[in-house]
Amino acid sequence: MSSRVRLNDTDDLPNANVDFDLDVDGTDSSPKNCKDDAIEDEESDDSLDSLDLDYESQSGLSDLFNLVSLLSNYSVTTSQKLQSHKHRSKAYLKSLQTLATRKKNEKLDEIGQYKLKVLQTIDQKLQSQTLITTSEKLWFSFGVINIFYCGLVIGSCPEWFHIIYTAQLLVLMPLRIHIYRKRQFHYFLLDLCYFVNLLCLIFIWILPTSETLFVCCYAFTFGTLSWAVLTWRNSLVLHSLDKTTSTFIHLCPPVVFHVIQHCLDKPYQATRFPALISTSTQSWPFIHGLLITSIFYAIWQALYHYFITYQHRDKIQAGRVTSFVWLKKVHANKPLGKFVCSFNERNQVFVYMAMQYVYQLSTMLPIGIWYSSKLASMVFLSFIFSVAAFNGASYYIDVFGTRFKKELLKAK
Repeated sequence: MSSRVRLNDTDDLPNANVDFDLDVDGTDSSPKNCKDDAIEDEESDDSLDSLDLDYESQSGLSDLFNLVSLLSNYSVTTSQKLQSHKHRSKAYLKSLQTLATRKKNEKLDEIGQYKLKVLQTIDQKLQSQTLITTSEKLWFSFGVINIFYCGLVIGSCPEWFHIIYTAQLLVLMPLRIHIYRKRQFHYFLLDLCYFVNLLCLIFIWILPTSETLFVCCYAFTFGTLSWAVLTWRNSLVLHSLDKTTSTFIHLCPPVVFHVIQHCLDKPYQATRFPALISTSTQSWPFIHGLLITSIFYAIWQALYHYFITYQHRDKIQAGRVTSFVWLKKVHANKPLGKFVCSFNERNQVFVYMAMQYVYQLSTMLPIGIWYSSKLASMVFLSFIFSVAAFNGASYYIDVFGTRFKKELLKAK
């Protein structure tokens, strides 16, 4: 709503006749002013638009600055993290190098200690080998000297030979007992050969007047003990105490009774061994000899079977070695071994005892020849001694040759 106002006050506004269109609320509404107002409105709109643009550009710049700031902060943080990770990696690598160096040093120390231990072991073996070699030299020398002096005594003063036999047996048997107990072979000490040597000592020093004991000892020594050199492959290996003792306990008793029967003077026989001058012993009592030896064999076998087979059955089953176990193992693939093993476990011992008794009787059959003829007795003993010597030579050539060959291969 508008009104028109006419001003004619010339004093105030000379030469002016101006019409004003006023709006009710006091706004100039003249045409010129309206045009100006439109221009101003347009300018105000443009300014508003420019303000909006400026605001948007400023907002975009602010966001860009914020993004750049965030990226800068992220890059700084990432760089710091990378630096920290780099330092940690260097420290970790250094610790790994230190640990590797320590392990390497420990490994070198272990290798050094192992080498030192090996060298000490080798040195101990060399020292023990030196001691063994020295003892073997001593026993070899003793064996050669013993054979020489035994032949010298038999030829010059045979009445001393049973004394030499007794002295040597008293030296060798304690050593045998000690070694066999240490090796857990002490059940071998109850075999027939040791029982016969005990009977020989009893006859020589306690009952030299007993005809029965003399016949029994002579039959056992020229029977089972002599042929055992072939059965058990006794070897005359003079440097070995074990083999020398085994040969001695099988070969020396028949030599002793050969000397007593064929080499002693009759007066000395009558005074020292009265059993030889009896009428019943002037010739070999074949039936009486079989009966006596069978009785003594049965006594030994019963005692052996009781104390070994029954009293120590658990220990034998645990692995202790006896002559029966050893023979069954050695001859397992041979006819006799297969024959024994064909029976059940309980009856194998009785079959072995029966076979051993038959073997004992068979070795006694030609004893009358050795008893009545000095030459036949000498030939028989020479044959047994030659077998022992051949077994010893085979041991030296085969065993030592094979051992030397292995040493050469190790050296290569």
